[in-house]
Amino acid sequence: MKFSVNKTKRKTRNHHTQPATADHTLNTKWRSVPLGGLRDQILARPAASKKVSSRKRRYERWVERLDRAENAANEKSGKKRQRPRKPFRVPGDVAQLSLLKDAVARHGDRHARLSLSHCQRGAAKELAAMNPWSGARWADILDAAVHEHGPVGDMYMITVFDENFDINYRGLSKQGRRTWLVKNLQRYAALVRKRLRGVPFVLQLDVAFQRHPNYGAKLLSPHWHGIAFGSKSRVAGALAKFPRGFGEAPGGKKKPVYDLGGAIQYCAKDTRCGYVTFRPLWADQTVHRREHLHGPQRLFLLDFFDEWAKPEICIGSGIGAEILRRAKAVAKKRGYRAYEGKRVVSITELRPLPPPF
Repeated sequence: MKFSVNKTKRKTRNHHTQPATADHTLNTKWRSVPLGGLRDQILARPAASKKVSSRKRRYERWVERLDRAENAANEKSGKKRQRPRKPFRVPGDVAQLSLLKDAVARHGDRHARLSLSHCQRGAAKELAAMNPWSGARWADILDAAVHEHGPVGDMYMITVFDENFDINYRGLSKQGRRTWLVKNLQRYAALVRKRLRGVPFVLQLDVAFQRHPNYGAKLLSPHWHGIAFGSKSRVAGALAKFPRGFGEAPGGKKKPVYDLGGAIQYCAKDTRCGYVTFRPLWADQTVHRREHLHGPQRLFLLDFFDEWAKPEICIGSGIGAEILRRAKAVAKKRGYRAYEGKRVVSITELRPLPPPF
């Protein structure tokens, strides 16, 4: 038997037209670039995916290191060892609504279902405090009110709080959750106004779940985010009147505003994460990082803010009071209704909740 042999000549590389490098398969548009020039510089760069994966690995190792330190602190205090956590990501608007629905379906009651009805995307015009979409809507209204007011001088993004208003949320009843703002919001606002006297501001109330594993403390910390108008020395002098609080956190912090829209969006946000503060074995300073919220904590937030809207948990002074007045007028034209003791829908108007995922 005879076999046919392919006698076609093998193509060889032309050493004069193609350099002996590993990049000879590149597109022809790179042929005109001289060897040792831009083409070699681009080929020498590491791939973008490798940079991202390397950064992700470093972050995961850092999280594991913090978990080991937290577990060591728990073992020292006789607590149960915790399993490693996944890297934290802030839930988006749709994910936050799904998590709220799941919390109500698992742990909620009729009143929680009524509060959840104001968290739908179509009800964002009501500006409910826990609605995932009302924060961006309220931030746009505030931003437009600031620009409509005109030049306001130097602006600083500030955060203030007082440790005396921290709440031990594990021992608070459902009725206590729903009436805390009614009993304490005006007192808290009066204290903040007194300490920030002479500094115009517009602030919004926010809450944070704080956990201190070294001491077994679990608190809900109400605090204020907002914009202060004035010179650096005057704002710093007013913030110095706030004493230090949980985890040696400063009672008042400030940061110059470079992006007004972004600063207002942060101040108008709703609570979507908790915080853990502990001191690792290898460091002298405390570590402060975010963590996931659980279903009972989200249900606590629904009860805490109940039927409150974002304009109702805002305070202002001087220029800030005028800006807040303009923003409320615009919000009313767009569908916001001020609280008059009743802002709930009947139980028959509620949409059925989806099954928990």
